[in-house]
This record gives sequence, C-alpha cells and structure tokens, in this order.
Amino acid sequence: MKNNKFDEFEQTIAKLRDPQTGCPWDLQQTHQSLTGYLIEECYELIQAIDEQNAQNMKEELGDVLLQIFLHAQLASEKKQFTIHDVVQSIQEKIIRRHPHVFAKDNHSQKLSEQELHRQWQEIKASEKKSDPNQQAMSNQLLYAPALQSAHNIGQIAHQWDFDWDQAEEVLAKIEEEIQELKVELKKQKTNKIQEELGDVLFTMAQLCRKLNFDSEQILQGGNRKFTRRFNRMIEQVKEQKLQWQKLSFEEKHQFWQKVKDEE
Repeated sequence: MKNNKFDEFEQTIAKLRDPQTGCPWDLQQTHQSLTGYLIEECYELIQAIDEQNAQNMKEELGDVLLQIFLHAQLASEKKQFTIHDVVQSIQEKIIRRHPHVFAKDNHSQKLSEQELHRQWQEIKASEKKSDPNQQAMSNQLLYAPALQSAHNIGQIAHQWDFDWDQAEEVLAKIEEEIQELKVELKKQKTNKIQEELGDVLFTMAQLCRKLNFDSEQILQGGNRKFTRRFNRMIEQVKEQKLQWQKLSFEEKHQFWQKVKDEE
C-alpha cells in the first residue's frame, strides 16, 4: 500500500531521477558525487543538535534523509537494492543485536552496561563471515573523521590487550612524542614533522579515550570556545574604535586575555 509519507517521498525522489522529466542536476549524480553532500548534511545536523535548535534539527534530519533516499534510488535503478531493502536490513540488524529487548524469552532480562557491550561485540563478531585473510583492524576504521578513527583504533587495540593501563601512562607517551617532535622541528624535515605531529594527535585522542571522553566532542568544544572568544575580542576592538590591523601582537594579546578573564 503506497499511501504513507515514506512511500510518497520515495516516489518524489524517483521522479527527480526520471530520465525524461527529472531534474538535470539530480540525473548527473552518482554515489561518489553525492558523498560530499552526505558528509556536509551530517555536520549541519550535528550543529543543530549542539545548538539544541529543534526546528533546524527537523530540517537537517530531512536533508540527511534526502541523501539516503538518493543513494537508494541510484541503487534501485541498477537493480541492486531499494530503500525498502535498506529499512528491512537495519530492522533485522537492530532486532538481532538486541536479544535482551526482542527475544521472546529475554524480555525481563536486565544486563549491565558492560554485559550489553560484550553482547553487542559478540553478536557483531558472529555476523562477520570467516575470512582467513581478514585483518585485525579493518580499513573501514580509516573512513571516519580522523579523531573518531583514532578513538576507534584505540578501542580495537584495547580489545587485543594492546593498550595503556592508566591515563597517566598515556600522558607520559604524549610528552615523549612531543620531545620527538621537537627534535624533528630542529631538523626542519617536513615529512618527519608531519609524522611526529600525527603521533602527538593520535596519542592525544587515546588520552581522551582513556578518560572516557569523546575526542571529537572535546575538540569541537575547544573550537567553539576559541571562536566565541575571538569574536568577542574583535567586538571589543570595534567598541573602542580601534583598527585591528594596526594593533601590535602584544595589544591583540591583551584583548584576548581580557576576554578570557571575563569568562
């Protein structure tokens, strides 16, 4: 029965891609060309969530959903799968991975957070086909944002019992990596400097993980704080009818320190 909003939207997307009457721009799109838009829309949704703006969240969720429907439509045209197959697949996965919720004999079962995590990992592992050439760390780990990838890589290393025991040990490793970075900075070898910077950032992400923080959210918080302070600093310069370009570094720093002190 095709009388609900879901099926109506599916037909709308199919019409966009109609070879005769569809939109020329949409007809040019491929899975690859749409990838950037999917990433962009996800970040805009995250911004709306961070700002706790329900109206924007509704709009951005729709934009993300549009990208999902477009990819499904492309696949449908190639007889690969449909949006209904996508929904059915995730429906089955959710039920399969939550036996403590959906299994008939487990409705009253109460699991601790640790037990739930172990059950989730065991079910995920059982879903993977046996492959003698399968790597301990899948290359899929590298396709998330870099900080999230670093966190996930650390999680896998932890599961293989290759991890620091205490956060203080990670902090010592950061200090070691910074010393190595200082050595390469003196040598001025760009490729080695980049490599050591990568080691510092990776280890910083592991410290966040060890402290049970999300490194992506931690950095986003730092970005927001710097942006807020910078904008307030520029406002104060304008309020005093000064020209930013004519200020010395020391004067700019004084404005910056004043904004920090006000917080």
